[in-house]
Amino acid sequence: MTSETGEEVFRIAVSDKQDSKLGMGGTAQESTRSVYYYAERTKAGSLYIQALNGDFHPSGRKRNLTLEEFLGGYRPEPLLYYNKVRPAMDGVEANLEKGDSLLDAGKPEAAKRCYDKALAVDEDNIRGIFGLGLAYLSAGKNEDAMGILGKIMNLEMAFDPQHTHLFNRFGIQMRKSGMLAQALDYYNKALALNVEDEHLHFNVCRIHYEMEDFPEALRCVNTALALNSGFSEAARMLSHLLKLRPELAQCLGGEKEMSDREKYPELDLEGAPWETA
Repeated sequence: MTSETGEEVFRIAVSDKQDSKLGMGGTAQESTRSVYYYAERTKAGSLYIQALNGDFHPSGRKRNLTLEEFLGGYRPEPLLYYNKVRPAMDGVEANLEKGDSLLDAGKPEAAKRCYDKALAVDEDNIRGIFGLGLAYLSAGKNEDAMGILGKIMNLEMAFDPQHTHLFNRFGIQMRKSGMLAQALDYYNKALALNVEDEHLHFNVCRIHYEMEDFPEALRCVNTALALNSGFSEAARMLSHLLKLRPELAQCLGGEKEMSDREKYPELDLEGAPWETA
């Protein structure tokens, strides 16, 4: 398969032959140890390798390589990929998909079992960790959810933009479960990873609103609108805050914001648009 950049896209297992010596002096013996990795070249043209764990599933940090480094340092292991790696990856994905479906169907206990199966093979799977936390929250098991929150807060791996909706969904559920202070700490971590996401700022605004810290809610919703002036839900929240606390208009430094209030006369805080992830 060829990517948009004209380069070949592939997924494969590879080995890195490492020579080492056992013993000392004249009794030293050369040995060769094979270290196995999952390698992928994406449509965007980037190439990375990731170590395989004991279940032959990619695990841990991804290491980016140039094509020259890859071709010079690693040997393809197609049989390992098709017999071990791909089945492990497919199995984890199947359990994640099933868990998501069960969670959406209002069956958190069944969803938890699926996420547990996925995490048994890939313990640092971000989607699985978030899914398990959502299952606990949906089942009203806030104490167990706190354990998952702690794991998320301590994760050191890099998050991709595709994970933003997971942060939003988990934070929304924490807020709905009354875990306002914990959700605020959590969103601060999310913002440290992606400060340009207007939905994260908006959801932080929601938490400050429910904590009745209206000046901070105003600051956050204003940031969301600065990032996306067409964010209608944020504009409606701004309108609501200015009606609720007219004196906050001074923080915005002008009458324009006051005149805009009448554009958004209704506000349904429990409506679906407020839960945009």
